[in-house]
Amino acid sequence: MKEDDLSRLFANSMRASSSFASWVLSQTKFAEVSEDSILLHGEQAARRPNPDNWWKDWWCPIPGLSVEGRQIDIFACFEIKSTGVRYALVIENKKKHGKFEPGQAKDYERLASTMIQREKNTLRLDQFETVLIAPTSFRNSVLHREECDHFNAYISYEKISPHIPEFLDHL
Repeated sequence: MKEDDLSRLFANSMRASSSFASWVLSQTKFAEVSEDSILLHGEQAARRPNPDNWWKDWWCPIPGLSVEGRQIDIFACFEIKSTGVRYALVIENKKKHGKFEPGQAKDYERLASTMIQREKNTLRLDQFETVLIAPTSFRNSVLHREECDHFNAYISYEKISPHIPEFLDHL
């Protein structure tokens, strides 16, 4: 199974199960509002050429960087029902033998900030959290540890696997 297939399972599990979406949010700075948040996949789908890929292929140019831009693996927007505040999880997915492109991890915060500003008028986003999903072995690897620390939150494949068993095959 490819990284993109795992990303699809993760994103569509958030769409299909509000309890899974709440669990994901509970792993981030949005934990306090996880039960009061709804995924805005319909609004995202309306902005995509292929609505089934509401979460995928969000590409964002980053001003001032040598690279033209970066693609976000999973872009998931939420709204707090009681306040109307909107926010996004900007998620990078790495399999156990994956690797970061040069500067990718370091640029992720800037990528997320730029993406939020770009989508502010259409999706009305106010905040974000960068999230890495990856096996613990990837995160703890001497090769990747410093890069992984650039993300605001981390969710291991091991924690995801009780919710989405296919992640077990990629530890």
